Amino acid sequence: MNYFNAIDDFIDDTSFRNWVLRNDAESGLSWNKWLTENPEKLEVFNEAKAVLLELDLPGNDWNAEKERVLHQKIQQKINKKTIPLHPKQKKSNEYAIHRYGAKAAVITFLLIVSVVGFLQLKNSTEKEIDHRAMLQEGAKWITKSNPKGQKSKIHLPDGSTVILNAESQIRFKNDFGKADRDIFLNGESFFEVAQDSLLPFRVFSGELVTTALGTSFNINSYDKDRVNVQLATGQVKVFKEELESESLLLQPGEEVIMEGHGPMRKRNFDRQTAFLWKDGTLKFTDVSFSEFKITLERWYGVEIRFKGTPSSTIAISGEFKDKYLSNVLESLGFAYGFDFEIAQKKVTITFK
Repeated sequence: MNYFNAIDDFIDDTSFRNWVLRNDAESGLSWNKWLTENPEKLEVFNEAKAVLLELDLPGNDWNAEKERVLHQKIQQKINKKTIPLHPKQKKSNEYAIHRYGAKAAVITFLLIVSVVGFLQLKNSTEKEIDHRAMLQEGAKWITKSNPKGQKSKIHLPDGSTVILNAESQIRFKNDFGKADRDIFLNGESFFEVAQDSLLPFRVFSGELVTTALGTSFNINSYDKDRVNVQLATGQVKVFKEELESESLLLQPGEEVIMEGHGPMRKRNFDRQTAFLWKDGTLKFTDVSFSEFKITLERWYGVEIRFKGTPSSTIAISGEFKDKYLSNVLESLGFAYGFDFEIAQKKVTITFK
């Protein structure tokens, strides 16, 4: 896929359309790998994705009226003067729309074909996000967030990297790295912190503040009454806001847990399994059906309902690497005695 240089190179590709329009998991994995190998083409990649999403129509059914509307949308695109290839090239290097318009009939046919298909339920491919593209002139705060079913990798101005989990959000000032390196987290993120001996890197999550100079660590604050900080490399200091004098220092393999307004507790954890989520591995270790449901909804971006009552004595365990939701449910359903049905983004689990 190295020859992809222009917008219509992407739009003409079947796997690209399947991923963008139908959230096809297999296509998503290959495009994620392609983006990792070709980061310089991220901007034209996003342009093609935006054009394709604008041309697409909601729903999986197809009729004459939708076909007419799609033709109309394409014609409107053709009548425009230009489409910028890269945001930074708007003044000097514009991409002629007639080059795209020449293939409108082919695109229309291919879109019609691609509309009919089975929607795979799979966590979305991780997206590389350049913070500079998100900055707005005069803005005071930058917010990055993910819906359920999506993870993203965010490059910060100081050279640090944040892997943001599904249903999570970070917020930081647009002068991040100049006066301070403060981030506010809701949800879960893995931080790889760039060295800066003058400016400590601080993450505010619930009542806890985690401070580092150059290290990597994970923070989970999905539950507002429970915050967990796990250190992978380096050293961090964790304390409650306004109580820095009572801070705890963590070494690699140590974690801090705070529940409610109670005291912080330090203990060891397994580094081999703690950060599997950021590499696409879903792991359950003796979790209840309630926690199992919440995790699957967040991971795959679905809504799950139970028919019947699950046993309160069952603790679910299992590990799944880049698996479809149907594979996960089939495996665990056999082991723990339930049936399931998937209809688009709604899942019904029936207990036997």
